[in-house]
Amino acid sequence: MPAAPPVHPAERPPAAPRELETDPPGRRTFQAGEDEWVCWVSGKSASGTGPYGLGMVVAVHFAPANSSERPRFEALLERGRFVGLFDEELRRLLARAIPIVEPERGDGTDGR
Repeated sequence: MPAAPPVHPAERPPAAPRELETDPPGRRTFQAGEDEWVCWVSGKSASGTGPYGLGMVVAVHFAPANSSERPRFEALLERGRFVGLFDEELRRLLARAIPIVEPERGDGTDGR
């Protein structure tokens, strides 16, 4: 049986996606109106179908600076952009963020 002809590079499947570098561990502080806010990357995910068409995103949490341990809002952002955002971009991201809903604890309260 003759050897198979060489495969043209354009016909080879793309390499499998690799895990990106870890997310920045730090928190960012910025002013929005008269309030000071703290934000940080709190998780990551991928969106899309198939192993090669995934869009990487991170969840960014926002909390008032005076109660920074309890985030109030969350927004999704393309992975790798958080570190380079200007304060104005953080304000716009906060403006479109959605409230974080805390699950009920089963005792009639909402966990607050």
